[in-house]
Amino acid sequence: MALAVAMALCVANVAAKPPAIDRTEADAIRLLEQATWGPTEALIAHVKSVGAERFVDEQLATPSTRYTQFDAVPTTRPATCVDDRTLPLTPTSFCARDNYTLFQLQREFFKNAVSAPDQLRQRVAFALSQIFVTSGTDINQVYAMQRYQQMLADLAFGNFKSVLTQVTLSPAMGNYLDSVNNDRAAGTRVPNENYAREILQLFSIGLAELNADGTPILDANGMPVPTYDQDDIKEFAKIFTGWTYALATNPLADATQKNPRFYAAPMVPYPTTSTRGHETGPKTLLNGTTVSANQTIREDLAGAVQNVFMHPNTGPFVSKQLIQRLATGTTAPGIHRFQNGQSTETFSESGSASGLGDIVLRTKWRFLTDPKAGLALALDALESPRFDEDAFKRIKTQALGALKQRAEQPSLVARVVSNAALCTVPSR
Repeated sequence: MALAVAMALCVANVAAKPPAIDRTEADAIRLLEQATWGPTEALIAHVKSVGAERFVDEQLATPSTRYTQFDAVPTTRPATCVDDRTLPLTPTSFCARDNYTLFQLQREFFKNAVSAPDQLRQRVAFALSQIFVTSGTDINQVYAMQRYQQMLADLAFGNFKSVLTQVTLSPAMGNYLDSVNNDRAAGTRVPNENYAREILQLFSIGLAELNADGTPILDANGMPVPTYDQDDIKEFAKIFTGWTYALATNPLADATQKNPRFYAAPMVPYPTTSTRGHETGPKTLLNGTTVSANQTIREDLAGAVQNVFMHPNTGPFVSKQLIQRLATGTTAPGIHRFQNGQSTETFSESGSASGLGDIVLRTKWRFLTDPKAGLALALDALESPRFDEDAFKRIKTQALGALKQRAEQPSLVARVVSNAALCTVPSR
């Protein structure tokens, strides 16, 4: 209905020249919609004053906002930990809510989204949490998920290889994808393959081989070329054996046995025997890379992370996901290209000081400051003194497309529909 009214208003004002667009303000708003949790009058004025590049530099230099470091609690809620609304209320009145639900963490998350100064970091951390997914249903202790979310915030401007490594050793991820207390093969038992599958499919290279511009590589029959197969999963599963929870009383020490759940420190190795612990035999990873037998468990892990990090798919696959969550939902070929090069080259260059951090520092989030990567990618600026039928058709198509995306980008609907009434669209 709103769309019909907007179009009717557009037709009724065919002779009216649209008002001039403040492109500086429009660009500031576009940047803030992508790099923060939303524009405010103060932020718009600041971006207009200092410019997009300096604003992004300021955000990169802003220290990480810290979540409250909640105390570790037992996995099973004690019978005495209940919610008691009897007056007067005390800090312990809501023991169950505050320790065994995510209420406190969720409250802080929204508070940070509204008022924290490190807005870009908050957005990137949220984007990472949409890629490296864990479950607040499976793990309902607030201290556990606080540690995981803080880790992602701290890594937001870091090295992508470090992201992969620390996520792999996160006890929250170990619990969610079953890589914790995961034994080597013995008899008919085989290592759990959940994390091995997800690190390939969702966290690094994806299902199909990609060109540098993100388009799929096709075989002679025009079909996508798989990046890995079940044999690869089995080999990676061997890598992710032999890790357990840290010990609460000595979290930096290797374990002497499989430990009970503890989420306040990274996982640690537990002893290896012929039937349990880490698989010490050779492993064949992607592109025929071999991990030698009898390496330490940490050497095996580092080799596996390096293997997926250096794969040519990791650059375009991860970059596309980040851009979809930060800048634009478009999947047009080449949208993940960065200034003076492609993300693949930025990821793999030197293999050490590269990855996500390299992209941030080298390009200064070029896709955030480049209008071609903005939400207005498909919207042409229009300043015509008369009604343009072709332009109206484009507006209609854009508005309908925006309505389909309303759950992902609700502000785009309002912008397109309101501008349709003036026969204009947002500036690029």
